[in-house]
Amino acid sequence: GEVMGTVPAAEATEERLVALMVGRPIGLAYPERAKAAGEPVLSVLAEPGAPQVAINVRRGTIVGFGGVQGAGQQELARALFGLGPAGSRSILYKGSAYQPSTPAAALAAGIVYVPADRRGEGLFAVHSIRENIALPHVDAWASLGSLDQRREAATVGREADRLSIKAPDWETPVSSLSG
Repeated sequence: GEVMGTVPAAEATEERLVALMVGRPIGLAYPERAKAAGEPVLSVLAEPGAPQVAINVRRGTIVGFGGVQGAGQQELARALFGLGPAGSRSILYKGSAYQPSTPAAALAAGIVYVPADRRGEGLFAVHSIRENIALPHVDAWASLGSLDQRREAATVGREADRLSIKAPDWETPVSSLSG
């Protein structure tokens, strides 16, 4: 209900009209994309006998799996993160065979998983921020039933800062965070 400007038709470029609509040049929010993607970093070859589907991910790209629920995209994403079998698919990561046995192995390789059900699979909502951040590292930090609390505190602090988590302390239940 408010006039943002009047533009002669000859000057009504898409970029200018969008800037008037949102109140600023949109280029600030969406930087220009790279002209060419980098070298291949992840390749998933189709299962023998399956419809020919292959995924080739190049450095500098973001890939999401879509489709009808139950078509296999969730199983593939989980397999790439070590949460399930890859079936008979061949997976190459940075030029080598890749078959993570655990999420910790996937994290160590630089693979992350963003589940469709964030609350059900992405967090332990009743546990603290500290516990949620520390969980993927517990095996590496534990020795003879004891946890290296200095390593835990350093990592939790660093990750909480990196993620800009605002909370009274790291023992706050993660369910109390917004978003």
